[in-house]
Amino acid sequence: MDINRVIRLAYSSDLADIMQVIEAARGIMRSSGNMRQWNHGYPSESIIMDDIRKDGGYVIIENGFIIGYFAFLPSPEQAYEVI
Repeated sequence: MDINRVIRLAYSSDLADIMQVIEAARGIMRSSGNMRQWNHGYPSESIIMDDIRKDGGYVIIENGFIIGYFAFLPSPEQAYEVI
């Protein structure tokens, strides 16, 4: 089976699919013992939409389906200053 995978800018119309991917990733984190990351509704729809508005949200599409999401934005990111 051939795999057709592309990365493109995310659109606001992708939001529901992106949130499904994030929820699945959160489940994988929990099942592998990562109970601390992505708590309390993070990342939220508003955070994802902010990434998209900044042209920094990207989706990974495989065979026509969104299978991944990431944000690629200028640094430094305030959330990571303490790490």
